[in-house]
Amino acid sequence: MEPSNPNRAVDSPNKGLRSSTVLTVITSLLLCSRLDLPAVLLGGLWGGVAIALWIRGAALETAAAASLATLACMTAVALTRAGSRARMLVCYTAVCLMYGASTRLIDALRLPTHETQLLALDRRWFGETPSVLLSRLFSPAMNDLWSGCYLSYHLYLHWAVIEALLRSERWRTRYGRVVFSTFAIGFAGYFLFPARGPEVAFPELYGSPLQGGVLTRFNEWIVATMASRYDAFPSLHVLVTASLLACDWRWFRARFWIMALPAAGMMFATLPLRLHYAVDLLASGVLIGPVLLLTSPRESDDVGSIAA
Repeated sequence: MEPSNPNRAVDSPNKGLRSSTVLTVITSLLLCSRLDLPAVLLGGLWGGVAIALWIRGAALETAAAASLATLACMTAVALTRAGSRARMLVCYTAVCLMYGASTRLIDALRLPTHETQLLALDRRWFGETPSVLLSRLFSPAMNDLWSGCYLSYHLYLHWAVIEALLRSERWRTRYGRVVFSTFAIGFAGYFLFPARGPEVAFPELYGSPLQGGVLTRFNEWIVATMASRYDAFPSLHVLVTASLLACDWRWFRARFWIMALPAAGMMFATLPLRLHYAVDLLASGVLIGPVLLLTSPRESDDVGSIAA
């Protein structure tokens, strides 16, 4: 008689749970018939991360939570129509959850981080990562100005989302396709090339905390409490803002002119505020062309052609 294995009773339920969860993730991705590009990219990202967690032997609760998030995301997509307000809120929620969970997910996957390579590239091309020089160059008042520019990203993004919720279905479809797809592509970069920002990874380069007033302290609090730990590469602030500017140039020229200067200031501010390596910004600049080529509607739409 074959000797009994005392671990078999424990292993079998776990293996069954893992197998069924993987099948649930795959089924939710393949059988949903109402997918548009943002849903495919966001659902695929969530599903891919969930499967990777099981394969890498991550903690049961983390892998199960990611699997359930995938299923919930795809179920919500299946119950909503592309271009509807509900679909836009589903995509917005999926983006927020992925960003908020990315630190824990990357830690659970035990992925190596790449800030050393990013710093090395900056030093090869610029002599030193530009944030070291720039953070010493500006006064506390200027750092407040840069912090205000950096915070304008949140204003721009949520203005665009709220505006889209109030506009036509066609408007929401166009903006949602570009902006939420851009988020998904940027998040993929976080998982493929996780890296901490220069001040977090190399505090010894700076010698002292960044000097500034109320806006600087507020921005630091936002970054410390809400930002992902591994959000250096690529710069989603740059990538998403560039996609918003491209949309606005095409369909909402008035907002483009209102936000162009704050957006340019925000992109530059990531360096003196010690949040990014220069290569992060360069990567976003390289990515934005293919991203817009993939996500922009194929029709030729003139400014104001989308009905309010």
